[in-house]
Amino acid sequence: MKSENSLAIVVGKGVIGLATAHRLAAEGYNVALVHDNQRAPTSQAAAANLALKSQQYGRDDHFQLKILGSACFEDWLKELQMPVRFKRGLGREVFKSSQKADEHQVRMMQPENELNKRLLPQQDLIRINETTFCYGNEAWVHAQDLLTALEVACKRLGVSFVDKKVTSKEHINAIFADFDFGYSNNAKVMHSSREKKSSLKSLSNQSKGQSKVFLCGGYNTPEMLLNLKLQPKNSEDRSKLLKPRLSLGSTFENPDATLGSFGLLPEEALIEIHNDHFAPVYSGDDKGVFLSSTTLRLNNQNIILDNGMNVLKDLNQKFLASAGLVGSHWNLKTGVRLGFGHEEILHCVLESSDEEAAKIESKDSIWYLISGAHKSGFLYAAAMRQILKALDVF
Repeated sequence: MKSENSLAIVVGKGVIGLATAHRLAAEGYNVALVHDNQRAPTSQAAAANLALKSQQYGRDDHFQLKILGSACFEDWLKELQMPVRFKRGLGREVFKSSQKADEHQVRMMQPENELNKRLLPQQDLIRINETTFCYGNEAWVHAQDLLTALEVACKRLGVSFVDKKVTSKEHINAIFADFDFGYSNNAKVMHSSREKKSSLKSLSNQSKGQSKVFLCGGYNTPEMLLNLKLQPKNSEDRSKLLKPRLSLGSTFENPDATLGSFGLLPEEALIEIHNDHFAPVYSGDDKGVFLSSTTLRLNNQNIILDNGMNVLKDLNQKFLASAGLVGSHWNLKTGVRLGFGHEEILHCVLESSDEEAAKIESKDSIWYLISGAHKSGFLYAAAMRQILKALDVF
């Protein structure tokens, strides 16, 4: 449990960082969100189709979080008190051949009792012909609308935004030292002021042992942990961190297109069409269409920034040609996705990876990692209350 004036710093301004800061502030924490506007941010490039594909996502814990996030998404949007473009509807997936569809069905199907445990009714997966599946509960949200709504909601709750790159624990300590978390006009604000350090000291004493730091970075998470000399406390989580999965993803937006022109029915939220080399997902509403197209797997971060963009640009040109979309008005956004082995999110308590430093470090702050990948992060964001509860934050 936290005291009334608990302090928290959140590092990262993507959808996971914003959702973490918002939930902490809503629960009464005094929150500062630190960001450095990194290149190729994950959330900015997501189409944010909230695909579950029904039973496929019922087997593992991180898929359970996605199901939970989808179930509470509308209520979460209402809590933000901002207009956000959102659509709930059916999903459709079209395979190139009946053989590919057969293989997919084998992967998807599970015993009915298992589906019931995971709140996934059998009727949510319907094979409507030899090559096509219909999913009963899919959704889409406008990524930039949601990021804007989250930022506004955070500021409404008094979250302060600090533009600063974090590469050492001293940077975090400086943020705690240089700012005073206080109250003004019934809204929590953070003031930069040397004169108010005494107020901060008093506040820190009240919340002794309660200050918390949440690392919610994107693809730079492994590098950040290395610089901060931190690692997951749990050995299983440490092993996941040794298998970072980096990829450079792309999303096209066409504000002039309609879903009907791509074969979507009014009751559908998204459609995925497989061909020889690509499996684009079309989603959106009557105000524009988003197209999640190609992904480039990356072996190290240097490729991302130096060569990845050019390679991805060539791939996207081939994709547009194969889909017959050359000449259309498509705005391209790219972002780096991070996963951990098979899993798309890692949330855990951290400890020092330096044994000598651990002996002398203050125990007043607890460090956490909450790092998710690309569009899946938008589903995890809606389930942030449950994620933080699982971490024993409150």
